[in-house]
Amino acid sequence: MKLEKIRKNITFYHTDIHEYQLCKYISDEAKSKNYKTQFTSNLNQKSEIGFYCQDKVENINAKLSIISIHGMDQGKVAWPNIWKKESWKNFDIGILPGNNWKNNWLESCWDPNSRTKKGIYLTGW
Repeated sequence: MKLEKIRKNITFYHTDIHEYQLCKYISDEAKSKNYKTQFTSNLNQKSEIGFYCQDKVENINAKLSIISIHGMDQGKVAWPNIWKKESWKNFDIGILPGNNWKNNWLESCWDPNSRTKKGIYLTGW
């Protein structure tokens, strides 16, 4: 299996101000680690590393795709398994913002929609 080299360039995809604000903090941290960053509301734009807060993406055009929730109360009407309505299965990496989300995921990980291709990581908010 040939591994593809991915450049240190992150595109943050956002569809509203809340997603932008979440991405802005992460972008600032990435810049401090010498990553180039850009923002777009075009969910179909190509990218090296794509950071998404939105699961409703027709075509993921990132070489490495990362998905995160866009708010602490996201999916509250479907807890613990928000992934039955908001599938992460087409993304490479999923990020959970805290222990409550970790516990929701652990209760729901039987659902194929809750599993990304490469892994789920608890990073904090």
